[in-house]
Amino acid sequence: MSNGQARSLRAIAKRVDAETRDADQIIRSKSDELKQLIAGPDVDKGAVNRLVDEITREEAKVRKARLMGLIDARGVLTADGGRGSH
Repeated sequence: MSNGQARSLRAIAKRVDAETRDADQIIRSKSDELKQLIAGPDVDKGAVNRLVDEITREEAKVRKARLMGLIDARGVLTADGGRGSH
């Protein structure tokens, strides 16, 4: 791997981390909220549904950012025309 490729990969990782930081925090917060909600004696199914939907939306943002990062990294590593060595 060249120094340029290594720099590009670090930049991609840094970008993905920045793009997912807020979503990861929301996921943790909403997951804690969900745990508390379902631990109670009277579970509000509507609230559970809303929290699950919110968590799922944030998880999709993280998944998409990570996949785009992987695709970008593959592009960096296969800059020789798609014939990267494995």
